[in-house]
Amino acid sequence: MFKTIQANTELTLTIPFEIDGEPVADVHSVEWSVFNEFGQASETGMAAPEAGANSISVVIPAKANVAERGRPYTTYELAYTLVTKSGRLESSLVFQVESADAFVEPNNTLVSPLRALSILREIPNLASFAAATREDQKVALLCAHNAIASLPLNPKAFPFVRENEPFTSISQLTKEMWEQLDRRVVSDFQAAQVIEANNLLGTTEFKTLREAGVLSYTVGEVKQFLSSNRPLELGLCRDAMRRIGRYLDTVRRLGRA
Repeated sequence: MFKTIQANTELTLTIPFEIDGEPVADVHSVEWSVFNEFGQASETGMAAPEAGANSISVVIPAKANVAERGRPYTTYELAYTLVTKSGRLESSLVFQVESADAFVEPNNTLVSPLRALSILREIPNLASFAAATREDQKVALLCAHNAIASLPLNPKAFPFVRENEPFTSISQLTKEMWEQLDRRVVSDFQAAQVIEANNLLGTTEFKTLREAGVLSYTVGEVKQFLSSNRPLELGLCRDAMRRIGRYLDTVRRLGRA
C-alpha cells in the first residue's frame, strides 16, 4: 500500500538503487521530481550518493505535500532517474497525503477511525475490519459512508424541519443537526457504517483490488470506486441494514433510474 502522511508535513522517501527488483550498480547521481495528480512538478532536485550506497533518501518539504481541497486523499508521484556510467534508468514511488478534514463528522463520516475501533468491542463478528490495516480501515469507512449517504431517509424519522428541502439524506446533516440527534440514532448509524466497512473488507474482490493498488475499475457501463463511491444499487449488507432500516424511506426505489 502507498505510504500515507498528514497534509503539510515533511516526508522522507528512500530511493533504492534497483529497477524491477534488479540491483543497479555505479549510480553516481539521482535526479528526482515530485508530480501532483495533474502532472505538475512541485519539487525537483538532484543528489549524489555516498560510495557503496545502495539507496538514497530524498526529503520532500511540508509545503509540497498539500491536500486537494474537498478531498480526503491526494496522490503524488516521486519520479526519479538513476544516472549511471552506462545510462539513465527511470522509476517512481507513489505516496498519498491525507487531508486534515478527511474524517470530520458528519461531513464525510459518521464515525471516526478511532471510534470505529471501539465499536469492535461492542459488536461481534467484525474480524475483517479488526484485521485490516489502518489505511484500509479508513478507505472502507469512506466507502461505507458514501453508501449510506446514497440511501433515502424517511423524513418522519427525524425531528428536523427544513424550509426549502426535505431531510432525506445524511449528506444534509450539519454539525448542529448531528449533535441534536438522539444518541441511539447516532449509535445505530455509526454501527451501520462500521459493519458495512467490515463487509467491504471481507469481500475477496475488495481485498484483491486494494492489494493491487486499484482505486477504481469498470465492468461494462458500471464504474466502481474503491476509495470513495459505491454504486447505489448495491445498497448495504444485511447486518448494516438491520441497524438503520427503520430510518430509511423503503417506499422509494433504491436503484438507478
